[in-house]
Amino acid sequence: MKKLHAAALARTAIALGAAVLAAAGLAFGLAYYLTRDDRAPWTTRSKAAGEEFEKGLEAFTREYRAEAGDHFRRALELDPDFVAAKLYLSWLYVPGSPDRAEELVAEIRAADLEGLSARERFLASYWLAFHDGRHAEAEAVLDAFLALYPTDPFGLQARCERAWDVEDWPAAQECYERLVELHPNRVRAYEHLGFIAMAQGRFTAAEESFLTYRYIAPDQAQPHVALAELLSLLGRYREAEASLERALAIKDDFCPALRQLVRVYAFAGRHDDASAALERMAGAEACADLERGAFYCRARAQVAFFRGDLEGAWQQVEGDCLERLHGFDVIAHHVAVATGRLAAAVEMTRRLDEIAAQMRQAGPGTRAWFAAARAHVEGVQRMAGGDYGAAAELLRQVDEGLPYWTAELSAFKLLNRLFLARSLELTGEVAEARAVRKKLEAVNPRFAQHLPELDFLKRGG
Repeated sequence: MKKLHAAALARTAIALGAAVLAAAGLAFGLAYYLTRDDRAPWTTRSKAAGEEFEKGLEAFTREYRAEAGDHFRRALELDPDFVAAKLYLSWLYVPGSPDRAEELVAEIRAADLEGLSARERFLASYWLAFHDGRHAEAEAVLDAFLALYPTDPFGLQARCERAWDVEDWPAAQECYERLVELHPNRVRAYEHLGFIAMAQGRFTAAEESFLTYRYIAPDQAQPHVALAELLSLLGRYREAEASLERALAIKDDFCPALRQLVRVYAFAGRHDDASAALERMAGAEACADLERGAFYCRARAQVAFFRGDLEGAWQQVEGDCLERLHGFDVIAHHVAVATGRLAAAVEMTRRLDEIAAQMRQAGPGTRAWFAAARAHVEGVQRMAGGDYGAAAELLRQVDEGLPYWTAELSAFKLLNRLFLARSLELTGEVAEARAVRKKLEAVNPRFAQHLPELDFLKRGG
């Protein structure tokens, strides 16, 4: 499971969908670790439904979402009462079709769980409690299951996810290491270990984990994408591109690889290639669901932003696109500030506050990302208004509290650091500004080279 606290620079604003995706993340984490060696008997009255479900699980573990959904739907056609199929399909629906997910959740809630296997009862009960916000009850369900089945990979994975969600990196690392020790075929644990190291800035250790993941599962697309995220963060764009092309050679419509390829080209200053990759992605059936979340208009705005076409970027994201992003987007905010649309920037900040207010019951990681987003955009607005001292304080706060996390959120951290360096230069804090720039360049020496020439980022004076 990738970290599902909302994305910053290249996703819909640190804010949007965070509550839904945080819940989905827990479920995805449980599902990703299923392999043929530890599958419990799934409760269905149809052998054919069970076979379709098994095929869906195989696709799910590889993150082949469209194929997994097709198999799960066929399983339900063959057995409309197949609880496990409903459970897994609901996890797939959460990000793209929340209404359909809720229908399935209601059906699972109404089902008789007593006739299911212990693992199925655990998965259903735990997910329902988590979905409803009954976190203490979810913990009790998990504790009870692990007391009976202390080495069960699903229970252990859920325990790891709890540490992951609250960003307790030492506990999460220890948990995933135990999981992979007990269940060596849990290859996706290496991806989690890689992202945990990446979040802490331990990039060599992160690369070792991703390479291990790729070595163990070279025929899967996802290990190549995970490695590419790290390589992109470090500015090793050619290597990232090669890794993504290997993923696409395995599965030519693998949406995570196509998405990351667009970002790699954009960050590398290869704007025409980024546009071409985006059109390639738009033509992939496996990526069709992204249109609901305004992905494509936002991505086109991002490519225009990196190209330096700020007006073009605004035209892509304004109006319906921004509304489908719930009124806030980091790129749109920066474009609004850079083009003098300060009223629009302030309105986006207000919408961010509204969304954050709805997330008060979310986990600490989600709340931390909202706080970072809020401080960052306020800092950018202060820079545009000439209050460089206040801007520096806000942006410093973000830099100190923001971990590295996937290529997207790490890019947000680096972008914030660039704004921080410039605000410090404008306040005369030259030594600190130089230190900040050195920290940025130590991670990615190419990051600042391909950003557009925003007035308040020009080094000048």
